[in-house]
Amino acid sequence: MSGRSVEARKCGALRILCFEPDNRKQTLSIITAQRITDLMADFGKIPESWLFVPCRERFLSSSEKLKNADNLIYDLEDSLKPSEKAEGLKLLCSHGAVRPSKEQQVFVRLNADNLKEEMKALKDLDIDGFMIPKFEGIEDIKGCESLIGDKRIVPLIETCKGIINLERFADDERIVSLALGGEDYCSGLGVETNDDALFAARSRLVLYAKAAGKNAVDTISTGYRDPALFEEELKKSARFGFDGKLMIHPAQAEVSKKLQKAVPKDVISGIIKEFEARNEGAVIINGSLYERPHIERLKKIIKGE
Repeated sequence: MSGRSVEARKCGALRILCFEPDNRKQTLSIITAQRITDLMADFGKIPESWLFVPCRERFLSSSEKLKNADNLIYDLEDSLKPSEKAEGLKLLCSHGAVRPSKEQQVFVRLNADNLKEEMKALKDLDIDGFMIPKFEGIEDIKGCESLIGDKRIVPLIETCKGIINLERFADDERIVSLALGGEDYCSGLGVETNDDALFAARSRLVLYAKAAGKNAVDTISTGYRDPALFEEELKKSARFGFDGKLMIHPAQAEVSKKLQKAVPKDVISGIIKEFEARNEGAVIINGSLYERPHIERLKKIIKGE
């Protein structure tokens, strides 16, 4: 990857990697069939990608690079300098929220101090909803009800108060997913971002998301240049029970998509059929022991749940 093809900026506590057109194919790694099998054995479902897209001209015109993401988040917040935010909003309104695939969900991350004005400007945009940063409670969107309308909300939980208050708002019917902003959360703790500091927040967010029937989305991984590191982060997210992962570069979404497509559904279907045919409580298949909970999990993987 050329030095000028990727630009890293740190705005606030979240680093967004800005991508520019490049003639050379960018990829994190080549995943072998064995690695896929190992990955599936580790945790099952591959977390969906939630890709941040900075609202700048060159990124809003890069629809080809967005096609591998499961969900897109057009970003008016941390990926833009304060002086760029007004222009970013204008560009998004004029360009529209590009949706390369009809299956993709599209959200816009707003600025917490300008919610109403940005919602007003985006009211006619074809999007599924809004990501609200620094979310700590329903009072954060008080007065925005008519502007939200039938759109969905993805609270980005980035503070200690937000994590503590999850019980109060997780089951709100407007909320479709709960996302963790680990960079700002750790900054609030006064530490560098690290797994130990994030453990409690991850566990609590997944717990309340599942109890409320919502999707849980894990924080970003900045190690996009390191394939092994990114894959380990993806596995870690899934082991926690996360349904998705925030991403900062299209190459990360590409790897996630490759893993999803490589799920050996024919092998899994064979295991399910053999288990059902034997009609026993525990069955050894190809040297591995399967019980009913394992089979129910495999069925969910087949369905993509």
